[in-house]
Amino acid sequence: MNAGIGRQVGGGHYRVLFGTAGTPGWEPTDAQLPGLPVFRRLVAAAEACGSADPTATATCLWAAMHGLITLRQDRPSFPWPDLDVLLETLITAHLAAATGSATMRDRS
Repeated sequence: MNAGIGRQVGGGHYRVLFGTAGTPGWEPTDAQLPGLPVFRRLVAAAEACGSADPTATATCLWAAMHGLITLRQDRPSFPWPDLDVLLETLITAHLAAATGSATMRDRS
């Protein structure tokens, strides 16, 4: 898993895939949330990379990519580093944390 997965959901595609408003308790089907199959692929990729909790890893990656993509769209005048570098850094950091021997809960 590398920056390529971020490229797959980057730019304007992101809002189409994940930009639907949710309601507490609402469980979307694939047809109601076009990005759900992409999220499931992210869970599978996190599992293949050895994550101890692939769903949590995928959720954190999604949240971080959401922030990065949304900020880049909303703040185009900011002097952003190259998107591939940012995505590689984001993904590497999350996977390193997810596959580490101790979690934050274990350390406390």
